[in-house]
Amino acid sequence: MAKLKAKRGRPPLRPPEAIYIVEVKGWEWRYWIDRARHDFEVTPVVEYRSIIIHGTVRGPKLGKVTKAEVHIDPGWKLEELTQPKEGADVLIGSIWMTQGVFQVSQKVTDGAAAAILQMLIADKIRFARVTATPLHYRTGMVRGLSLQMDLTEEEDVEP
Repeated sequence: MAKLKAKRGRPPLRPPEAIYIVEVKGWEWRYWIDRARHDFEVTPVVEYRSIIIHGTVRGPKLGKVTKAEVHIDPGWKLEELTQPKEGADVLIGSIWMTQGVFQVSQKVTDGAAAAILQMLIADKIRFARVTATPLHYRTGMVRGLSLQMDLTEEEDVEP
């Protein structure tokens, strides 16, 4: 009978992450309602809401790209999330660069979207901190998004 050797070595490392800081310069809110275009739609009308935060990338440097957009789409239901496999990374949004603009797309719950909209109206949100996988072929995946009033000293990067 052959002996089984114990598996040695380090546990798998978490893929590297990058933290992008976006300074908020403006925002817009979009809403529209339209008739459903397909027969398989649940309701005869479709409604869509979106918050777009415009800003500049403070860090890390992305070459000539300085403009940034954070697209926040309400309607996410946390109950729809499934538990990831052991060691799997939870990715909740996406990032990409196109035509000189760094873009982030993130879904949020309806309650969070209402609170974000109120904070933007009151001009309280100054920074977006995006934790993501490093850009690879101009795309990446979001691990976390934080909308903040101020930055800590270690987060602050000169523009």
